[in-house]
Amino acid sequence: MNESLNNVEKIFMLLAFMVSVVVLVLATETFAQNAAQQESSKVESTSQKEADSVAQADVDTVDKNMDKLFNSTDHANKRPEETDRLRSLFAIPWLKGKLEKTKVTTTLSNLATLKTAVRNFKMDVGDYPDRLEELLTTNGSEKWDGPYLDMKSIPKDGWDMDFIYILTDDTFGFDIKSYGADKKSGGDGVNKDLSCWGDNW
Repeated sequence: MNESLNNVEKIFMLLAFMVSVVVLVLATETFAQNAAQQESSKVESTSQKEADSVAQADVDTVDKNMDKLFNSTDHANKRPEETDRLRSLFAIPWLKGKLEKTKVTTTLSNLATLKTAVRNFKMDVGDYPDRLEELLTTNGSEKWDGPYLDMKSIPKDGWDMDFIYILTDDTFGFDIKSYGADKKSGGDGVNKDLSCWGDNW
């Protein structure tokens, strides 16, 4: 009987923990979306670092809550195994997956901002910039009417990596890319390469 009660208690505590995880995920997504909107509205690029910091704090909180869940039961001999099993099954991978998706959202927002800035540069100067830094400092042309970004530095992707900017000979004229979470060419999901032209590239 006592064993059954302990199991019921454990199930209720686990459900309560899962609710807290959902709340943390929603809070993280809301913060990241606000940071991305602020970035596209021309604020400093430190918003992404703040979003990452909050999201990472949520991951740490999940770890602590998971430990607290099992420390509150009398299954002392099973705590480490059960804690590791639940972490590996859903809690930490799920939350970290959400964190990666917010980084994709931020990357797409920054790509859109840079794409617009490069186009505005061309409208004034007549050619695309050789480097993204020319969006902030003059390239010597009398037609330069920047800066074309209201920030002190070129924004980075969601994984704090510099964007890859290249001039092309096709109808696009240029491309701005991020290699995604794995920081290398190719991949699927959050590892997929992201272009300022979307899937049309």
